[in-house]
Amino acid sequence: MAKLPCRIVLEGELSERFHPGFGGLLIRHEAEYTELTGTLADHAQLHSILDRIFDLGMEIVSVDTRTAMPSLVIDPRGTGDDA
Repeated sequence: MAKLPCRIVLEGELSERFHPGFGGLLIRHEAEYTELTGTLADHAQLHSILDRIFDLGMEIVSVDTRTAMPSLVIDPRGTGDDA
């Protein structure tokens, strides 16, 4: 089965004490967001991670499982250039 690339952006900062419970995903903090990126075994592992986030009461801003993922946290609300 193919691996699942994953990028999850959360609002707020995920405390370092919770980092070990996220399946080896790289966890970065930027501005008021936390970004989790990496490769998961399958959708079951993704659901497990999303359950942990829900249990911690954190707000999920975005989940992306496409192959090409940006490496920096991008404001999911856009740039405001809706002219």
